[in-house]
Amino acid sequence: MLSTKDSASPMATERKEAVSNLSIGGINHFAIVVDDLDETVAELQASGVELAYTVNDVPDSSGDRWTFIRDNEGMLIELYQSAS
Repeated sequence: MLSTKDSASPMATERKEAVSNLSIGGINHFAIVVDDLDETVAELQASGVELAYTVNDVPDSSGDRWTFIRDNEGMLIELYQSAS
């Protein structure tokens, strides 16, 4: 019997780019709510974590903000700060 590890393949190129990955169906990331997005990003970058996307405001004018980092396998992780 093959294990998942034996049949695993490298991440497809389309999954490595944030813009194209987010346009592909299925689970492509998960989100973590943080209290201070700027502080969290600064701490992570100081530790060598790759910022995959710039920090952005949610376009509905709510004041919520988001960005993406990558884990050690290239999976996108969203960091989300609510304005409320």
